Amino acid sequence: MATWIEADHTLPVTYKTPQAPMHGPVLGAVLHTTNSPKLRTLEDFQSAWQAAQRQSAHFAIDRDGKVGQYRALEEVAWHIGGLSTRYIGIEHIAEWKEALTDDQINASAALLANLAGILNFPLAAINRPGEWGIGFHRQFNATYCGEGVFCTSGASPTSLDTFDQIIDAAQNLGLSC
Repeated sequence: MATWIEADHTLPVTYKTPQAPMHGPVLGAVLHTTNSPKLRTLEDFQSAWQAAQRQSAHFAIDRDGKVGQYRALEEVAWHIGGLSTRYIGIEHIAEWKEALTDDQINASAALLANLAGILNFPLAAINRPGEWGIGFHRQFNATYCGEGVFCTSGASPTSLDTFDQIIDAAQNLGLSC
């Protein structure tokens, strides 16, 4: 049975060809930024991903903190290459290097706390791909995704305050559950 959580919007992205399932256990989640000035709504991304048939995410969070779910938790969402089958993908609608809103940070933390409770992964930052916990895209692939928001440019990305703030808030929510 496919797991869809109570997101603000359920916007399924389906693939025309069979896809690999998620490989259990799910190790955690990977945070992304959309880096697009043209696609600014949850519906915009559903339409673009459905048309492209090559990438997606499990969730996206808009500038107002609304959460859209695009793939069931058991279905792969192609967001970090081969390890996409082990991590849940969470996009944050933002232009390149655009700071997340407080609503996005709070919604991201709440979503991570909820997912950690369902999938039993730790609310802790990972150091490298393949670890249990929460990471950001650049830890998995050379990309500008999340630059200036979750990491800095350069060979050795470093967590910035926003990434740590989301994890800290998720941990606080996880403790209160």
